[in-house]
Amino acid sequence: MAPSTIAVDFRHKSNLMRSDWFGTAISNSGFMHSLLCTAALHRYMVGKGDINAIYFHKAKAIVAINLAISDPDQRLGISDANIGAVFNLLSVEESLRSPVFEQRQDEEHPNQREIHLNGLREMVQLRGGLTAINSNRILQAFILWHSTAHAIASFEAPYLSTIDYISTASFPHHPPGYQPNISNHLLDYCRKAQIKETLTTLVESALVLIADLNVWFGDPESPLDPLDIQNFSCVLECLLLQWLRKNENLISPLEDALCVALLIFTVRTTEAFQSRSSIHHLHFIASKRLEKALNATSRGEWAFCPELLLWILAIGAISAEGSDESSWFVYQASLACSEFGILSAEALLGRLHLCGWVSFKLDEAVCDLWERIVNLRLEDRKFRPISSFAYT
Repeated sequence: MAPSTIAVDFRHKSNLMRSDWFGTAISNSGFMHSLLCTAALHRYMVGKGDINAIYFHKAKAIVAINLAISDPDQRLGISDANIGAVFNLLSVEESLRSPVFEQRQDEEHPNQREIHLNGLREMVQLRGGLTAINSNRILQAFILWHSTAHAIASFEAPYLSTIDYISTASFPHHPPGYQPNISNHLLDYCRKAQIKETLTTLVESALVLIADLNVWFGDPESPLDPLDIQNFSCVLECLLLQWLRKNENLISPLEDALCVALLIFTVRTTEAFQSRSSIHHLHFIASKRLEKALNATSRGEWAFCPELLLWILAIGAISAEGSDESSWFVYQASLACSEFGILSAEALLGRLHLCGWVSFKLDEAVCDLWERIVNLRLEDRKFRPISSFAYT
């Protein structure tokens, strides 16, 4: 499992799991037992292990964590290893809530997830925030990724304040001499549509991420650091969620749609590879909000920025697949393609690339989307009631 921990690192170039993660376990029993607990959980989930091994290592880890917290040397209680052990147990408790373990819930301690989550929050705060956990980059990243994923899934603020980390990592760390080659087409559209400057700044950050991803996926000798890219994507996702919360009553439907589409796009281009049939549950709440925002816009608002509309609809359609919103996005994408004279997947891709695109992760999905559009047109027109947004 370790080589695929950093989702964008598909060539497995990073050795942080070996050096920082497993290296910590060698010298700390609490962390080691928490790690063995996650391994036992994985083995049980794939039908190869005994469930009792999970609870055995979980109990051993909790004893060691509490001993470290009660030690006169207070640094042990908030060390990398002890924070990492609590984080591992938090992840285990979340997995134990799945239907697979429905009959084996811990009735004596039903609030274990909340206990570990509150403990993690307090330990990180005592440590000095997420930024202060810089002696173990992979632990720091795991907490950031986990907190961000929960925020996106619920469309709420991250459970752990990441503002201190975001303030120092809002841009990726580029090696000397490297300059991201961003496209200005999307920025031009933002100016024409009078998008708020604060959101336009986030659009520019997304374009930097897109440029980095294209270099990283396309060049085996890329000097970029996959962990930096993964962290930057999470930071950008947190900033986009924060922008939506801060401007809830001040933004236009078009700005709402653009921000949500950027969030979905960032997650989709940096998440772990999935099979074509996989359903992207993490996007479902965002997809509902995107549909609502688009329905509040009018046809005329998109007349001067057709590629932006196509870009947003394509992202929505790709990531809503398997959800209740999927057919709506495909239908709207079909109408928009007809409106703008797009007759093939290649022509659609050409328009999408103008706004910033990650071919390695999304081109195949666009070809699949085009097949769905063609199939939709061949079927009898038994669509849901057409909204005011539809091109009619």
